[in-house]
Amino acid sequence: MGSLPPITPRQRILHRCIYVSLGLSLIIFALSMVFLGLLSFFLSIVAFAFTLAFNITMLVYKNKEDKIRYVSDPGDNAPIALDQVGSQPSSHPPSSRAHIPAICRLPTIISSFVISAFWLAAFGVLVYWVVNFYKFEPSDDEYKMLGATYAEVVLVFLEAALVVFIGITALKERNQLLSNVSGRA
Repeated sequence: MGSLPPITPRQRILHRCIYVSLGLSLIIFALSMVFLGLLSFFLSIVAFAFTLAFNITMLVYKNKEDKIRYVSDPGDNAPIALDQVGSQPSSHPPSSRAHIPAICRLPTIISSFVISAFWLAAFGVLVYWVVNFYKFEPSDDEYKMLGATYAEVVLVFLEAALVVFIGITALKERNQLLSNVSGRA
């Protein structure tokens, strides 16, 4: 079991964005349920499901990487870095390949852009519905629930922007990690 490099500030930002995305998507799901997802033609619910799976997967991988990165000393309850643990010299030379964290791997980056496409589609459908809402004669109850729709439109746009930000930032971090390895070799 080899040690992993420390978490970079950009990776820390990505992990925080995952938590924000998880909370934001849960709020969007609740707002979408006001009209049972009909206003976005269920795209908000589908995007929520994909985002939930993506975020949980990223958090599980983050937890696994943290367990590899840190090991508990039997005599002390404080975690210590693996590279600080006394180990015997290895007969294997150190690998010149970079360890790419799960948040920066290519399938993760592609998934974030695909998920953002679902959020943007839901945003487009919601905006179309809100713009055309005034052509009909809504009841008083529909007017009362319209605030939830406006909030959903804004939050869906923010979620789409956040998921795009995660993809772009992960791509930048991946390129940085790969350039650091090629510079060392």
